[in-house]
Amino acid sequence: MSQELAIIEEWKVPALNLSSTDAMEELGGLTITFDRIRIPSGGGTAWEVPDSDNVSMQQEIVGVIVHHHAARAYWMQAYKGGGQQPDCSSLDGVTGIATNTELEWYGTLRECATCPMNTWGSADGGRGKACRELHRLYILREGDVFPVLITLPPTSLKVFAGYIARRILPLGVRLRHVVTVIGLAKAKNAQGIAYSQATFRPKGILSVSARNVIDQYAEQLRAVTAHAPVSGEDYVAEAAPDL
Repeated sequence: MSQELAIIEEWKVPALNLSSTDAMEELGGLTITFDRIRIPSGGGTAWEVPDSDNVSMQQEIVGVIVHHHAARAYWMQAYKGGGQQPDCSSLDGVTGIATNTELEWYGTLRECATCPMNTWGSADGGRGKACRELHRLYILREGDVFPVLITLPPTSLKVFAGYIARRILPLGVRLRHVVTVIGLAKAKNAQGIAYSQATFRPKGILSVSARNVIDQYAEQLRAVTAHAPVSGEDYVAEAAPDL
């Protein structure tokens, strides 16, 4: 499969050293945030991509997924928008922490695998899980200083996992060593309600020298993303998947 993909000799990546003394002094305790690209609702097939003060509609996003990780978010009441923060969340999809004092496990760590909110049928209406399984993708487009952030909803997780298993692992490289094209497809649930599903395909493989640069960049980035809490901005409105 590697012969089918072009070798990309260069991928412009900025020098990033967020752990340096100079960087820490400049930030002065501030938290770095990332521009978000959200999956549209209603089966839309174009991304709303922020660009300075404007938003452009793009069919595809091309970049290197320099980092990705599981996350979870639980709202006791139906999400109403406006950046409503989750009542319990997890930054690794393994252990959750509640911030709402009304929850019985408030202030303590809770294993997501055995949590009742992680069982099928626990969501309102008996379809799906009350606790949403999410996945954050940090995509570095060529020439950008920082990556953009896409949070995948439950309906796109199998597609992303399949992309890694069937298209990336056989190449013998890491996901961050491949330039990925991310699109959108229209899908429908069992009730015929349309929703948008992310799609993935490789465009090319970075050269060995470009991989080394990306590896250094990714190491610095992980130090930042490890402390970026799950928020209402990670919520993706979608139709429930088929059960």
